[in-house]
Amino acid sequence: MSTIGFYEVVNIVDDVNTLALGLSGSSGVVVGISREDGKEEQYAVLSEGWTFMLGLSSLVATGIRLDRNAVYDGDTLRIPPEDYGNQS
Repeated sequence: MSTIGFYEVVNIVDDVNTLALGLSGSSGVVVGISREDGKEEQYAVLSEGWTFMLGLSSLVATGIRLDRNAVYDGDTLRIPPEDYGNQS
């Protein structure tokens, strides 16, 4: 089970990946968690209007958890499916 949960505020630590993404010293909110057997959990972190996938080693939990409504305003976007036919 993960040590960081949904809508938790996290601090992003400096490492090769976060420096390359320009996230050095930033904070964010966890909006998704990807779990796969045998692999490190990946966290979708919303920071400065963008969402980034980061490993647990790049994050420090703050213990602050936001309400879902503080992250999402309730607006939705519907995109109808499109038939592209046989693409062989």
